[in-house]
Amino acid sequence: MKIYTKSGDQGETSLFGGERVKKHHLSIQAYGTVDELNSWIGLIKDNIETKEADMLVKIQEELFTIGSYLATGDNEKMMVHLPKLEDEPILELEKVHR
Repeated sequence: MKIYTKSGDQGETSLFGGERVKKHHLSIQAYGTVDELNSWIGLIKDNIETKEADMLVKIQEELFTIGSYLATGDNEKMMVHLPKLEDEPILELEKVHR
């Protein structure tokens, strides 16, 4: 099935905040990479039966938040609606893997 926008995208896409950027823009590449990492973590998590699966869920949640910031661009009005980025998840991960 083909889907057409009837307007063409001229090689651009919209960030979450509405800003139009080129499809090769660094923000698009960055949140695409974070999303790909998140999908790999999900695959691993779904194929293990250990307590580490809970940690992987937490990592995925943080990656979703990071991806939201990357997909928002510089739109500060939209950023106030995103979950806060905190140091605690990083510190917790560092404790587990020392």
